[in-house]
Amino acid sequence: MPLEPKEVTEMLRGASCRGLDAYQQRLLAARCRGTNFAEIAAAWGYSESNVRYAFRTIEDIVLGHLGLEHDIALMTSWFDLHLDCCLPIARDFIERGAVFAPPFPVRSARRHAG
Repeated sequence: MPLEPKEVTEMLRGASCRGLDAYQQRLLAARCRGTNFAEIAAAWGYSESNVRYAFRTIEDIVLGHLGLEHDIALMTSWFDLHLDCCLPIARDFIERGAVFAPPFPVRSARRHAG
C-alpha cells in the first residue's frame, strides 16, 4: 500500500543527516534549488556523470534508509526541512549567494569509478 503524503513528510522530517560534507551540501544547494546536472558539472569543472553519481550517493544516504526511491521532489522536501539543522554549509552558500562562486568544491577524497 502506498504511503500517504503526510506519512512521507513525517519520515523526511525525522531523517536527520548531519554527516554530509561541504561538497555534498553545496551540491544539494545547487540541485535542490533547480539547477540541472549539466549546469552544475559545467560550473564546477566535473563530468555530468560524476555529478549525477555524487547526487545519487546523497539520495542513498538520505532516502535509502527510509526505503524511499530516488526522487528530486523528495530530496528537495528533505533539503527544505533540514536546511536549518543539518545543512549549515548549504544554508551559508545560499545566504551569501555563493553556490556557484569560486572556489569550486573539491570532490571527496573517496574516488569512485564510473
